[in-house]
Amino acid sequence: MIVAFFGQPCSGKTTLCKAFFGFIRKNLPIKCHYMDGDKFRYVFTNKDYSREGRINNLKLACDVARYEESLNDIVLMSFVFPYKESRDYLKQNFKKVMIVYLEYFPEMGKRGREDFHVADFDIPEPNEVDLILNTTAMSEEQCLTQIINTYKKYV
Repeated sequence: MIVAFFGQPCSGKTTLCKAFFGFIRKNLPIKCHYMDGDKFRYVFTNKDYSREGRINNLKLACDVARYEESLNDIVLMSFVFPYKESRDYLKQNFKKVMIVYLEYFPEMGKRGREDFHVADFDIPEPNEVDLILNTTAMSEEQCLTQIINTYKKYV
């Protein structure tokens, strides 16, 4: 199974992905892999932040996740996934995928990486994702509880 956390930089993807990773390792007898977009770009040396470069990077990440999932492991992905077509590629290539969209509102408190926001980010429709979390209004614990509850519907 794949659990994909996506949203603009500083929306809480890495924080919540790591928290959920910890929950899985502590409570479930399954191997879990964690993929982070920044580290992934570093390993594959992709510095192309154009639309095409982002889409190619995300397809590669999905293909790597497919391999890990083929081992019957759970794969957690923390990537921006700014374009609907990349999210559709993810959904079309996996039997079980849970998609969590994290949003926050910088006008309610900047977090420091707003300069890296993707200007042409495709905001998802509610029916495109399994869970939408407003990380401006909710605590990490509240978000993690909702992620766990949504995950339990899949297993």
